[in-house]
Amino acid sequence: MYISGNPVYRPYITPDYSPFVAKIITTLDSQTAAILKPVDELRLSSSSYDIKISNYGQIQSDLAVLESAAQTLSGSNAFSRYSAKSTNPAIFTSYAQGSALPGVYNVEVSQLAQGETLVSAAQRNPYITIGSDHPATVTFAFKNGDNINLNINKPDSLPAIAASINQANIGVSAQVISDDSGFRLMLNGSSGASNAFSIGVSGNDAVRHLLSYSDGTTDSLMSKTMAAQDSQGTVNGTPINGNSNVLADIAGGVTLNLKGVGLATVAVSPDLTRISDAVQSFVDAYNIAQSDIATNMAGELSGDKTLPAVSGQPSSDLAARQTLSGGSSLLAQIGITPGKDGTLAFNTQAFQDAYSQNPDGVAHLFTDNGRGLADQIAAQIHDVIQPSGDISSTINQLLLKIQKNQQTESNLQDNAIQNLQYSAHEYAQQLAMMIVKQIMDYFLQFSQQQSNLYQTPLNSNNQLPNSLITSSTQGFQLA
Repeated sequence: MYISGNPVYRPYITPDYSPFVAKIITTLDSQTAAILKPVDELRLSSSSYDIKISNYGQIQSDLAVLESAAQTLSGSNAFSRYSAKSTNPAIFTSYAQGSALPGVYNVEVSQLAQGETLVSAAQRNPYITIGSDHPATVTFAFKNGDNINLNINKPDSLPAIAASINQANIGVSAQVISDDSGFRLMLNGSSGASNAFSIGVSGNDAVRHLLSYSDGTTDSLMSKTMAAQDSQGTVNGTPINGNSNVLADIAGGVTLNLKGVGLATVAVSPDLTRISDAVQSFVDAYNIAQSDIATNMAGELSGDKTLPAVSGQPSSDLAARQTLSGGSSLLAQIGITPGKDGTLAFNTQAFQDAYSQNPDGVAHLFTDNGRGLADQIAAQIHDVIQPSGDISSTINQLLLKIQKNQQTESNLQDNAIQNLQYSAHEYAQQLAMMIVKQIMDYFLQFSQQQSNLYQTPLNSNNQLPNSLITSSTQGFQLA
């Protein structure tokens, strides 16, 4: 654009705002770091709480195992562990329960229990229809008085009849067997004389002719190949019998598994292996718990007031009762010795020797109407690890602290976002004002120079002097 043949100039504005913008970013970063510092501290605190909760949980698990091991050695039947050894496993095997009476027993087995077996006449083809395909009602009458009716809707083959009997689950199993004569239906009843059975059939004559059976009948195609009978024998001359070959409650708590006929003895005596294994499990559980407690109290749980003084319980209990009931053996003389680190060592042979010499005294050391070592440790641990106990309460308190930290963290983050938004808005306004001011300054300067141009007289060529044009265009650009 020209005025009276002279060019008009506009300002060339290229201010550099990057230092100011960089300063804004640095300031916002500093504000963010300052605001988030408490958040980082809260997260670090919550992380430490998580670690403590995990450690408490592990100790609680260790103590639960120790409580279980102590309970195994506590109570009137804790040391009632017996073995029952047969002199001839081919005649019978045996095992004893806690109520068994120690001693040696002479056992004579004269008869084994067995179930009744009936076999049908042979059929050339097991899949031919048995007479008509009319339904049949089969009645099993047992010697014990039970009568069970079985409806066979489609007795079209031996396998079909066998499947119907097996699916009914009435105490009689059926299967199809084969021999040189052909295929037969074999029925097996449960063992015991009272489980002998007879069979009646109605609704299908062919099925009745095939299956009907009763002792003394002559028109049945079924034949008895094995009679039902009880097991029989004597224990020290006293008769014993049963409907199976497993006879329980012999000698107060011995179970005999009969295998054959003959005479053998069974020796019932304390099972030192099972008893010493139970004590070993107690010692192992105690050592694991003690080790974990010591490790944590020297580390993450340093200064903790919650954990029970489990390691001190055995020594304090023995201090109150220096001797075993009925003897003079100390704890070390039954094979249990405490170490300097608070753990226990267990000598199996020493324990078994001590128990063999004084079983009641050893038992009373562990369980004595709530006063024994195992009694007191089990009770103490139970109080600590139950849902309302000290450890659970401490874990719950830590969980509440974590929840509080999380809420505080959320509040801080919300406040941080609001503060940063406000600061960014303020800085944006400052930057905008700065830009507007600089633009206005440039235009004011430009307007002043333009005014000077209009007030200057033209030369003989009707143009502004070159010196004025040169000075007035410095810092400006041609439009």
